[in-house]
Amino acid sequence: MARAKLTALAVERAHGSGERMMLSDGDGLYLRKQTREGASWTLRYHFAGREHSAHPRSLPRHVACAGAH
Repeated sequence: MARAKLTALAVERAHGSGERMMLSDGDGLYLRKQTREGASWTLRYHFAGREHSAHPRSLPRHVACAGAH
């Protein structure tokens, strides 16, 4: 069960800052803000005692913000 929920306000503030950062949506799912224009989703998980990450695909800013509530 997800503990934190990413909000549209948090995403907008992150994009406005111009800094790279990772915003948690809970249970290992992160929105990795790379530039003002775009972001990508990253899923962090543990397997065989090691941390791994999966990157489904990069999203332009308007798509990354559209689904945030």
